[in-house]
Amino acid sequence: MTHPAPLEPATDGPSESIDQDQLTHARKALLALSTDVARQLAEDHGVCVRPLALRRIDLTTGKVDVVPVPCGSTREDQCRPCADKARRLRMVQCREGWHLEHEPVPTPAAPSEAQKDLLAARVDLHAALHRRPTGRRRGGVRRDPGGRRGTGRRDPRRRYPRPAGPARSPPPR
Repeated sequence: MTHPAPLEPATDGPSESIDQDQLTHARKALLALSTDVARQLAEDHGVCVRPLALRRIDLTTGKVDVVPVPCGSTREDQCRPCADKARRLRMVQCREGWHLEHEPVPTPAAPSEAQKDLLAARVDLHAALHRRPTGRRRGGVRRDPGGRRGTGRRDPRRRYPRPAGPARSPPPR
């Protein structure tokens, strides 16, 4: 009775290359995925695990480069190197006294004479625009722009009054 070989990748050391054709499907499943290897390598070197790819265009030559920019996450479950960098930065800021004991209360600046004059002119324009002319009747029948007394009917978009004639039926199909 033969026992199957243990399900481990057939490698003698990290320097030996693996022949994918010689491995069974079960042994291939046990190999580390390339994304896991890249993530572990990035964390070991202290660089961002999820960099953002930004395009940079040189305006003189027109050459386009893709530049990786760190994600800047503050959560360790997303990107451990960026979170560690942000934590160290916060520690330095607290040590240097970037935090305040109490929040400052900003006081607004006093308005200048030019601002007062501008606001007074705007108030005068607003009053002149909305002043009601004298002698205007309130209520009664509205007149349309053509001078006719309105029939109360308007077009569906309510832009212009409808003509005073009978309603037209749609053309036959």
